[in-house]
Amino acid sequence: FACRYLNDDQLKIYLNTLQTEVVSKGDLEGLLLTGLDNLGAGVDLLQSYLDATGDIQTVALLLSHISPRRVKDERVTHWVEIYRDLMDKWQLWTERCRFDIGRS
Repeated sequence: FACRYLNDDQLKIYLNTLQTEVVSKGDLEGLLLTGLDNLGAGVDLLQSYLDATGDIQTVALLLSHISPRRVKDERVTHWVEIYRDLMDKWQLWTERCRFDIGRS
């Protein structure tokens, strides 16, 4: 709707407002708008989601779909390490290996 009926300046304001809103709420649907890499606000959105839910598994699995070299934010590395440690504690070594192989 907004893309069709708003002019470029209004659309830019609308999208910036929407991005700020989804990032502050930690709304994962906002990843469609922000993307996952550190060029957008995707990592900040995941931080808000993690702060609200404590769901490290969802965050780590979402981040497993992008190359570790592509995101240079230290939080990403930290979250992945936390999830790897959790899988070790849960004795999910096969799943941990699959996760590690999938990320490489």
